[in-house]
Amino acid sequence: MLPDTGLNNGRLHEPRRDTPGDAALRLVIPSDGELYEPTLNYLRSCGLPVSRPNARRYTAVLPALPGAEVLFQRSADITGKVEEGSAELGITGLDRYLKYRNDSSRVVSLMDDLGYGNCDFVLVAPAAPTARGETTIPPDE
Repeated sequence: MLPDTGLNNGRLHEPRRDTPGDAALRLVIPSDGELYEPTLNYLRSCGLPVSRPNARRYTAVLPALPGAEVLFQRSADITGKVEEGSAELGITGLDRYLKYRNDSSRVVSLMDDLGYGNCDFVLVAPAAPTARGETTIPPDE
């Protein structure tokens, strides 16, 4: 939920943030896989260690940022969570961001390279003749 800008007896007020899922800032990061540990290490190196008391929970907090909540999701779901408004920020691989974004006007990449993670580009094509008898890649000899 974004901060409430409504009036309370003529004064601006902040909403209550004492219930789970009612954070001022939600950051979604990979729950497992190759980017899980490096993302936690990256945040720690930025002075934002993630406090996750129970590995079975899909939420955690950033003690250095009161009111911030960390959500753990599959890396394929992170872009969608930001697009739909379930989180304000997400950390995922650039390949996942490009593949899974539905509306490029709703979510943007702020940093294309955080200095960790690795993605290899692989192009595949049939080595055997196709139905039309064409061979795209000569077989190894």
